[in-house]
Amino acid sequence: MSILESALQDANKDNRVKYGLSEKEAEKKYKKYGPNVLAEKKKISPFKILIAQFSDFMVLILLASTLVSAFMGELTEAITIVSIVILNALMGFIQEYRTEKTMERLKGWQRRQLKW
Repeated sequence: MSILESALQDANKDNRVKYGLSEKEAEKKYKKYGPNVLAEKKKISPFKILIAQFSDFMVLILLASTLVSAFMGELTEAITIVSIVILNALMGFIQEYRTEKTMERLKGWQRRQLKW
């Protein structure tokens, strides 16, 4: 039995799935875990997200090997490595940027849900 199935069974015993937590349980969990909100953190600019893609150790090694390849006259290899690094950075940037936007939308959705 998975953890999820076990939790659902426990919740079904007390009718929590159908009716939610009791006031007492909700207050107890609030005191133990705090409010059920997404943590606020400083917004990261798209430029910083893009620059961060080039700070990975492996990317730095690839950039160094690009310089070595170019210095040795192997321009095809140097161009290939740079292309791969740029493609990797673009994919990482897109993924992180979308994640940031999704988190912003979730925060907005959470605020609207709490108003009613």
